[in-house]
Amino acid sequence: MKNRNSGFNEGLEVWRPRWGRLQTRALYALIDGLGEATGAEISKYCWDHAPSRWQRDNQRRACRSIGARPVRREGRIWVWQLSNK
Repeated sequence: MKNRNSGFNEGLEVWRPRWGRLQTRALYALIDGLGEATGAEISKYCWDHAPSRWQRDNQRRACRSIGARPVRREGRIWVWQLSNK
């Protein structure tokens, strides 16, 4: 039988579409950082090893798909922040 979950997450009290592994892990990284995390911190949640270039691109796309935006840079690394919407 298929999972018929509507996508409503009671813990966050928001409706969200079904997300994949990267979106979920990026969200956990941002929640642990109180709504803000560097790209390196998000990478630690998403990958068990240093990500390749295409994996970093997928991570960036996943962050944007959950509503996070790059707000500033710390050296060469972007700091991502969840939007208030």
